[in-house]
Amino acid sequence: MEHNTWLVVERYENWRVDKRMGFRFLGFPERNSQAVKQMQKGDKIVIYIASKKSKLAAIYEVVSESPYYETALVWDEIFPVRIKIHPEIVLDEGTFVSIKELVPKLGFIKNKEHWRLYFYTTLKKLTREDYAILYEAIKQKAIIRKG
Repeated sequence: MEHNTWLVVERYENWRVDKRMGFRFLGFPERNSQAVKQMQKGDKIVIYIASKKSKLAAIYEVVSESPYYETALVWDEIFPVRIKIHPEIVLDEGTFVSIKELVPKLGFIKNKEHWRLYFYTTLKKLTREDYAILYEAIKQKAIIRKG
């Protein structure tokens, strides 16, 4: 079975909450519920940190069979549509990958000059090619860190 690949845009403050919580789940606004319902167990997620960072931070695997709803305030606002995740690669903050160096290679960014516009939405489905570019960049930083 082919798994989907996703890009999730997250504020830095919320990523720090995820880190404190052990990277066990992600929450999304209600407006993303239809897209989140498309996520399946085994799908891969690339985490992009906004908040003036513009960097890639992690790769997660979806471990939920389906999304669930929870209204407890965990992040800076309530994100009720949630999925369980498993962290596959999580970079240290000092080794986050700058997206700027990857922009020329990414197919989903049509207007390379105004690349930031493509990171305004919380959730985006990625092509296999774009996922591979992002995954390799993150994996390379993880290998360097471990070495």
